[in-house]
Amino acid sequence: MGGDTIMGTDRTFGDAAFASGPLSSGTGHLGADDRAYFVSPLAADPDFVEIVDAFVASLPSRLTRIERALGDGASTEFATLVHQLKGASGSHGFDDLYRLLCRLESAHGENDVEAIERAMRDVRFVVERTVVVRPKGAEGGEAEGTTEGT
Repeated sequence: MGGDTIMGTDRTFGDAAFASGPLSSGTGHLGADDRAYFVSPLAADPDFVEIVDAFVASLPSRLTRIERALGDGASTEFATLVHQLKGASGSHGFDDLYRLLCRLESAHGENDVEAIERAMRDVRFVVERTVVVRPKGAEGGEAEGTTEGT
C-alpha cells in the first residue's frame, strides 16, 4: 500500500498516512485519486476486526441491492436500504461512507435525481475502496497491516 491514501482516521499505519475530513463538496465525483482506500479505526482493535471484516465483506451485496432498488423505482425499499447501510456504516466506524449515505438519503428525500446519481457514484467509489487494515498480531495481519478489499 505504500504511497496509497488511506482515509477514515487520523492515525499513521506503516508508511500510509490516514486522513480524515470531507470527501467531496457534493458537486462532483470522488474519483480524483483512484489509489484512495477507506478504513475503520475500529479494525485496529483485535476485538473488533472480525466484525468490521464481516461488514466490509457485506458491502458489495448491499450496494447491489440499493442499486437494484433505485433502478426498479422501488423508492421505499431504496430509502430503507440506504438508511440501514448509513446506520451500519456509522456503527462500524466508516464515517466517510456514513456522510455520503446521509447525502444520498437527503437527495432521495428531495427527489433530486442528479444529486442521487452523484451520491451513488461517490458511494460506489468508497465501497469499492473500503478495506480492513489488520492490526499487528491479528489473525492474518502483519506488523504493518494487511488489507482485504471488496
